[in-house]
Amino acid sequence: MALVFAVLAVLLATGAWLALRGRHPEPVEIVVPPPVGPAAVAAIELRGTNGPIAPGRMLQLVALIKDDAGKELTGRPLAWTSSDLSVAEVAPNGAVTALKTGTAMITATSEGKSATATVTVVAPDSVAPTLAVASMLLGPTPSALEIGGTAVLRATPRDDRGKALDDRAVVWSSSDPAVATVSSSGVVSAVAPGSATITASSEGKSAVIKVTVNAPKPPPVPAKVEVAVVAVASKTPTIKLGETAQLSATVTGSDRKPLSDRTVEWTTSDPKVATVSSTGVVSAVGEGTATITATVEGKTSGTKITVPKPAENRIAVTSIALTAGTRSLKVGETTTWTAAARDSKGKDLTDRAIAWNSTNPQVVTVSSAGVITAVGVGSAEVQALSEGKVASVEVTVAAAPAPPPPVATGSNLPRRALAAGVTFTCGVTQAGGAVCWGGGGEGITSVGGVSGLSSVGVGTAHACGLAGGKAYCWGVNKVGQLGDGGTADHQEATRVAGDLTFSMITVGSQHTCGLVGTKVWCWGKNDKGQLGDGSTTDRRKPVQVKGSEAFAALSAGGGHTCGLTTAGKAYCWGDGWSGALGYGSQGAESEPRGVDTDLKFSRIATGTEHSCGLSVAGKVLCWGGNRGGQLGDGSTSDRSSPVAVSTTLTFLEVSAGGSNTCALDPDGAAYCWGENKSGQVGDGSKNNRSKPSPVGGGLTFSALSVGNGYSCGLTKAGDPVCWGRNDKGQLGSGAARSQPGPVE
Repeated sequence: MALVFAVLAVLLATGAWLALRGRHPEPVEIVVPPPVGPAAVAAIELRGTNGPIAPGRMLQLVALIKDDAGKELTGRPLAWTSSDLSVAEVAPNGAVTALKTGTAMITATSEGKSATATVTVVAPDSVAPTLAVASMLLGPTPSALEIGGTAVLRATPRDDRGKALDDRAVVWSSSDPAVATVSSSGVVSAVAPGSATITASSEGKSAVIKVTVNAPKPPPVPAKVEVAVVAVASKTPTIKLGETAQLSATVTGSDRKPLSDRTVEWTTSDPKVATVSSTGVVSAVGEGTATITATVEGKTSGTKITVPKPAENRIAVTSIALTAGTRSLKVGETTTWTAAARDSKGKDLTDRAIAWNSTNPQVVTVSSAGVITAVGVGSAEVQALSEGKVASVEVTVAAAPAPPPPVATGSNLPRRALAAGVTFTCGVTQAGGAVCWGGGGEGITSVGGVSGLSSVGVGTAHACGLAGGKAYCWGVNKVGQLGDGGTADHQEATRVAGDLTFSMITVGSQHTCGLVGTKVWCWGKNDKGQLGDGSTTDRRKPVQVKGSEAFAALSAGGGHTCGLTTAGKAYCWGDGWSGALGYGSQGAESEPRGVDTDLKFSRIATGTEHSCGLSVAGKVLCWGGNRGGQLGDGSTSDRSSPVAVSTTLTFLEVSAGGSNTCALDPDGAAYCWGENKSGQVGDGSKNNRSKPSPVGGGLTFSALSVGNGYSCGLTKAGDPVCWGRNDKGQLGSGAARSQPGPVE
């Protein structure tokens, strides 16, 4: 516990410092153990006939367990006892059997609270005869339920002739309250995927019905629009030696609408005449004609570029002097080469342009300034060209170093889910428990009292998870981000107020949101409208996001939130600083506002001041802050509307955090981009990347989570791996230093 108190004190001090800075803090995590369960039992009410009965007869008692607000609590443990087992005994379901004349106190107890009923047993001739319950009729059988759905069952006790005994009490129970609960009136509530048996009992007789709860359905993926036509436009078919021209390609889909999310690959038929960059910039390097071709998903279009013969009095370039730096690189490394055009006497022609070209861009790329970047294993020639002359040198690229062996192993490693924050990381073990590490502490800390976790998320100084559809949060609670109705910090997890059943939860810097059916509920800090309820008032309990949209996915960021509707449309709300809401401006919005694109998305992700979406075509588009290159468009300019990440790759998953973005390709290979001063891109370097760069180590992943200055992933083998910033031990590697490549 001393470690927990120390970490909490550090985080409270950090939060105060960040508040003095202005702007919202970036996500930070707290390692805190064991959560408290759901709302506490405050009282028990006993119902049922307890008037005098004769020996050998039965009566049914029903215990209603309630919280301090008088609300019924289902699924709680309940114990029954009799003060005199020689007079009357009681079954686990509250059915009392009279044995001999006398008086017995029947007590029901749950979580320290109890209630007692007096049962009097008298001689048979002292009490009017009553009909015994002979059977139970239970129905109707409900269809499969969705999470959060309900069904009403009716139970009828009957005598031996089948006549209803409407005056008899009925007790209800569920074989698995984590899947479905049942109230004292027979209302079944679906909690989590699976099946449960609902039992209705009265005076020793019972009937059962099986209830099935469906797993959440993924949002429908709209059909991908195929590329139909690619058209290249050139306003300058003739380019003088040493000059450049910008080409553009218009992509039209099979629905006859423009497609803005597709990546164009540019090639030249003769790099000795004209080269072309990945953005369509053509450089004239030699006399002649070359065809520049744009290719998009198998469709092509080309245009001819003519480079005329230079004037007769122009001194001709006769050779290229290429000064090659490092020729052997590892994936992610860079080197800069220089080149000069020379005349027949070996004199440098400083007024002549040098164009650069890679014969294999999948291995190395080269910028217009001669900066060579290793992007894949293999070899390629790097060429320097000017006015028809060329010099080239081969570059060899090896794989980035593999990660060192893991420091910690065993059942306490998170193998089901992983969430990266700012100073620490949390995850879900194979057994469904929560573990955390970092935050300046040592080793992995188990979060006691939690079982059945399906997911976990982390924010500035709080964390939340889902267990059986119920949300639990712990940590700092200054602005109500724990959602329990108060502002007291909790070292142990507390259940979010409102008894809502969530299908997913997402944790932002100082706010939290969850999905209930297709509606969004949020709580915590709301100074920028990030809760989406139309106000800027902090909320200590969940409030519903305004609007009629039906959402299927969510992501909470620094001071904003984004969601995807069931139709794949992106909406954002909250802090619009740097354009993070994506609607073309930088203003804040306290209700959902549509992102400025007609594209359909299958995934959504948010960082501190940027957001990204994964289109149904597998392309990542980003918007918002871009100082570290986290938008991946090759620039560091902020964008208030979506821009496509500059790559020919397609992806299946995307994650954003801090000033970084990462994505997984169909094979599970990870690519990251953005700020890299701590090695959080994972390519072995510490150079910022404004385009996707492959994560080293040759690992394949099933999931990624991007934090503040570091990134983590679960490999397909189920191993947690992290890389980047490690000043608080957030990588779990046992060494408090940055790691520019994956560490298990």
